[in-house]
Formats: sequence, C-alpha cells, structure tokens
Amino acid sequence: GDAAFGGSVALTGVTLVNWTAAADACGHPVAALATNPSSTDVIVPTVVTGLKGDAGTVLPAAVLRMSDPDPAYVNPTDCKDMDCTGILNTAFVDTDGSLLLLGGGGGASSSSGAGESASSATMVLPSNQPLLSTASDCTYSGAWNAYLCPAEAGFDQLAFESTDPDTYTRRVAPVNMTQDNTAVGGGGWSGGGGGGGGAATVKMIPSNAASGAMVALGDPAGTASWDNLRRTLTFVVSGAVDVVITTLDSVQVSLKLATTVSDFYDKGGTQTFISNVAYSLGIPASRIRVVDVRAAGATTGRRRGQRRRLAAAATGVEVDFAIVEELKSPPPPMPSPPPTPP
Repeated sequence: GDAAFGGSVALTGVTLVNWTAAADACGHPVAALATNPSSTDVIVPTVVTGLKGDAGTVLPAAVLRMSDPDPAYVNPTDCKDMDCTGILNTAFVDTDGSLLLLGGGGGASSSSGAGESASSATMVLPSNQPLLSTASDCTYSGAWNAYLCPAEAGFDQLAFESTDPDTYTRRVAPVNMTQDNTAVGGGGWSGGGGGGGGAATVKMIPSNAASGAMVALGDPAGTASWDNLRRTLTFVVSGAVDVVITTLDSVQVSLKLATTVSDFYDKGGTQTFISNVAYSLGIPASRIRVVDVRAAGATTGRRRGQRRRLAAAATGVEVDFAIVEELKSPPPPMPSPPPTPP
C-alpha cells in the first residue's frame, strides 16, 4: 500500500528491557527504535514521551538507530537513478528528554538514572547530508547514525505528494525550499507510492499565480508565482494549511498586441485582457491563465501584481496565455444509509 503522508506515531510510557546489543550475530545494526531499512518511502515522525528502561539491561547504542537508504533500490523499477530518500525525511521527537536520557545522550555513554525525564525536548533526525552537517545547533551521534537537534531548531516535515494518475512514475525534482533565508535544495524523492521515478515534465499554470511575481516567506499559504520561461512554480507553505496544485491540459498561445506596456496596464492589464479573450471565445474567464507579459522582443516580463518593470516606451506587447480544460464539478456526496429499524 501507499505510505501515510500525514500524522505521527505516539510512543508514550514504554519501558525497554534486555536491549543489550547494538548489532545482531551478522553484525547488522539493531535497535529498539529504528526506521525501516527496507523502506523506499516517507516515514511519519514518532513522538516519544516518558520512555523508560530497565537499568543495566539497556545499552544506550541499542536504543535508537536511523537507517540509510538501501542502494539496491537505485534501479529502473524502484527509485531509478537516485537513492530513495524518503526514510531520511522523518524524526523521533523527544518531548521530555527521556529518549536522550535513556540513550546516554545519543548512545555515546552508559545511561545513568534510566527512565527519568530530562529537562529539554530534542529532535533526533536521520543523517541527512548536507542539510544537518551545516546546522550549528545539531550534533552527530555515530552510534545512532543520527543528528540530535534542540526542538527550538524548528525542523518539521513537509509532505509533497503527487495525486496525478502518473503518481507512481512521475519525478518531481528538483525541489528547492527556502525557510528563514536558508536554502535547502533537494533532488531526491521517495520511491514506491511517494511519486518517485520517471521523467515526466510538470507543466502547471496556477489560477492564482502572478507571472514573474516575487513570493515572500511572509505571504499567506498558497501564494504562488509561475516562471513560464524556467517552467518553475514557487509557492508558500505555512502551518497546517494544505496546498493543492492541480495540473490541467491546456492550449498555450502567444499573442502580440499593437500597444505599449504602459497602455496595456493603464487599460486594465491582465484582468481586462482575460475578459476580452473570454468574451471573444465564449468561454468562462476562469479557464484563461496569463503566464507572461513582456515588451515585444524581450525575453521575459517580470512584475508583481500590476507593477510595471518594462520600459513604458517599448512598442508592442506579447502576452503568453493558456486556455485550460474546464474543471469538472466534484461528484455529489454519497447519500446516508437509512436508519436501522428498531
């Protein structure tokens, strides 16, 4: 089945007993808490509270182990030409410090007072290079193959799921995320049900995305910008708000107008243009997306909303727009079953 893309696993008041070795007879790492080394997909976070251990029978290094992606999955059937990195995008959230205390600060030393709560919350994250190696607040534990980061470091899980029919074959890469002015680039993605693999081209023209507009971190969730030249969509994710990107079949058109950029915007800009095209074609204005406006001969036009950044004296305006398929109404809800007779 497909991986769960939301939620978490709660581990509360559990006591560990007789974890006396951090490897099996063949030398493979083992631990009471571990990510599945056979997983190709994303793993939801595990929230740990009140973890306890039988003093003397729990080896700190055997408390937790973060697995690395299995290189055997780099093949045409699974994750194609890259690692299945889904298992690197999760965390063990130590809410009260009990995980770190029982694990001797990350498996480095014996645990004294096992089972007692520590004072600070910690996040245990996989060995995800190069992201965490540059995080000054995090320390690496070789025994756990993980980074230990304070909860206030602010790490969270961003679920990115393709819901198109080609979800099992499409590759969505690279994905670049900016948070607090720190850029994090990612070309890998989870395999299996996570939408990894394939080489399909994503062509998205969002209805609320201004062409070339700059998107800021403080903008509301869902604020989007489409760069038609680079075929790149930039959007804001914030809090628990789901951002749904829908791909539609479209006909793309480039039209040259005998006017100036200044006059184009003075006479209503893209809104007037969309209304005129919709009236001429006899279709709803909601099916028309303007993706670029530029002076004739210019490579691209960039603007924020209706702000003009091109020379007002330029003669001729080229407008790139698309006519998308008509959105189908969702099916009506299923009727409620009749009440059970008494």
